[in-house]
Amino acid sequence: MSLSTRPKARLVNEKNKVTILQRIGVVIIIAGLLGLITSLFFHSDGAENHHQNAVSAPIAAISFFITMLGVAFAFPTMLRGKEGISTMRIVVFMMANVICMLLIKCGWQVESLEQIGLDEWWMGVIAFVFGAKATQSYFESKLAVPHDTKNGNSTPVVNTPENSGTDDTYTQAEVARFAVAQNEQNLRIQFPNIVSVSDTVADLSKPDSHVVALYLKDDNAARIPAQLEAKMPDGSVQNIATEVIKGGGTAVIHLSQEDTVAEVGFPLDIGSICCAVKSKRKPDFLGIVTAGHVYTKGSFLTNNNTFLDASLQLKVAFNGITQGKWFYKQLLDNQDLIVVQMDRGITADSFEKLIRFNDQYYCVSDADISNTEVTIQAGNRQYQAYILDYGVKKYPIRYGNGTFEKNDLILIGNSRNRQNAKPVSQPGDSGACVYVEVGGQKQLVGILLGSDVNFTFVLPVKDTLSPNFKIV
Repeated sequence: MSLSTRPKARLVNEKNKVTILQRIGVVIIIAGLLGLITSLFFHSDGAENHHQNAVSAPIAAISFFITMLGVAFAFPTMLRGKEGISTMRIVVFMMANVICMLLIKCGWQVESLEQIGLDEWWMGVIAFVFGAKATQSYFESKLAVPHDTKNGNSTPVVNTPENSGTDDTYTQAEVARFAVAQNEQNLRIQFPNIVSVSDTVADLSKPDSHVVALYLKDDNAARIPAQLEAKMPDGSVQNIATEVIKGGGTAVIHLSQEDTVAEVGFPLDIGSICCAVKSKRKPDFLGIVTAGHVYTKGSFLTNNNTFLDASLQLKVAFNGITQGKWFYKQLLDNQDLIVVQMDRGITADSFEKLIRFNDQYYCVSDADISNTEVTIQAGNRQYQAYILDYGVKKYPIRYGNGTFEKNDLILIGNSRNRQNAKPVSQPGDSGACVYVEVGGQKQLVGILLGSDVNFTFVLPVKDTLSPNFKIV
């Protein structure tokens, strides 16, 4: 290609160029603001200036409307929903503008809100507008309907410079994330047997191979779409494949059985040791981390999620010997751990099977899925497993007092393939450490929670422990 025929480089892509309507919008905003400023010069306080204010009030109201009209032109995305221009957004926008215009016009001529009938009920006007906005958001979420292309000819695609017509590229990871956000709610309504929806990696041999994983509690995959649509920020619609994982059954925590950690007086409510920690504030502090539901006797209780009061620091036994007390608890939708403060004189060397991490954590990424092998150390038991998914949200886990959704789960199993994986843990393993070895150094992946028929569940602990503790 000669220099004379080579296309000129563009400083901005087509999507980010300022349109003519946006330029017009800016001009309208300036005109409206000038009108508002002008009306201020005609406004005066006092009953003697009532006629003068009556003249300037319409100017102020109209100027406000002109300004907001300019805002709509200058920022067109504010009126767009997931499926393009939203009629409901336009209605709510205009409704709010009309209310504001009336208040400006009436308020311009009176000395108190009571004179225009707002008195103690003025908040109802604001509540009405916010209620309309909530209604708009609810109905827009209903528009995110998955498009079943199971019997169609379309295939999962990625927006690239060759096929998109723009300079924007979207990886399959991005498409998968948008697909989950836009389709999850409707999928759960249509298919109640879906327990979790997750964007994940399908094939590590390919550089960009994501799918939307649909985890089922049974084997009924009838009518579940093979692909989902995702509306991207540039307005394009992309398809992403789904992967159905059947027969998860009921997920449960792994509390109780022969193991090491239990509150004195409750020898059957027991769990495993994850790791030892040092306090970042007290040099002589030694703590042992285990599952938070060991403290709650298997229940999911979100109260007292902090350093426990002295009255709650009950004695704890390790292998039947009292050696510590409950100290710091975090039992949340994305966490389940507790730190036991050890009695003075007890060191980390007192625990024969304790794994040392030297404050090293391992952060799971896409590259680990179906590839990275982890080790579980639960007392005298040790298992090997593979990381199969991470960041899994809204997965129902059964505790002693009901079933609760957990977030940020790491799924591991005995196979590299999610489709035929099985859990590698058993009751009593709650609180066990899950780790990898990198360059001869053990790094903590997280704390074991429980399992269902297909997977063992792990929760990362770095964000919870690192602000206050250093893992030994």
